[in-house]
Amino acid sequence: MPKFFKFIRILAPKILWVLTLALAVQYYLVFPGLFADLPSDFETDHPKVTVGSVSETEDSPKYLYYNAENENSDLVVFFHGNYETVDQNFNAIAQLTGMNNDVLLVEYPGYGDASGWSLPDIILENTEKVIDRVRKPEQELVIWGRSLGGAFAMELAMREPPKALILESTFLHPLNALGGKFVSTVLS
Repeated sequence: MPKFFKFIRILAPKILWVLTLALAVQYYLVFPGLFADLPSDFETDHPKVTVGSVSETEDSPKYLYYNAENENSDLVVFFHGNYETVDQNFNAIAQLTGMNNDVLLVEYPGYGDASGWSLPDIILENTEKVIDRVRKPEQELVIWGRSLGGAFAMELAMREPPKALILESTFLHPLNALGGKFVSTVLS
C-alpha cells in the first residue's frame, strides 16, 4: 500500500499541472473566440430585417433584427455558440420561429467584424441595449442559447424571467461537470 501512495504523490502534481494547462488553453483560446474572426458581411434587402450596430463606432458589434410585424409576437433573443457569428445563424433561427415572432441576434465583441473582448458583462449589456431599442410594449422574451451562448441565455433569464428559455447543447464548465467531490479529492 505505501508504494501506491508514493506513486500517487509523485503523479498527482503532474496531473494537476496538465489539468491546469488544459483548462487555461480551453479558457483563453477556445471560449473567447479569439480566432473566430469570420467575415461579417451579412446584407439583406428584406424589408423586415434590420442590420444595426450596438453603438455608433465603426467596429461596434452589430445586431440582426427580424420584425414579424405581428402584434402577438414574442421577441426571440438568440445567443450563438463559439466559432459562430450572427450571420451564420440568423436565417435558420428566423425560419425555426415560423417567421411569426420577432428575432434578435446581437454579435459578441471580438466576433465577426467587431473588435473587443467577449466578456460576459459586455455581451449582456450590449444585448440589453438592443432589446430596449427593438422590443415592443408588452412583448415577452423567449431566450435561446446554443453552446457557449447558453451561459449568456441563462444569465439574461436570471435578470429578466422569460416566457421560455431554450438551451441547446449548452456547455458545462469542466470543473462543474466533474463535480466538487472529484476536484476536492484531486486537490487534496
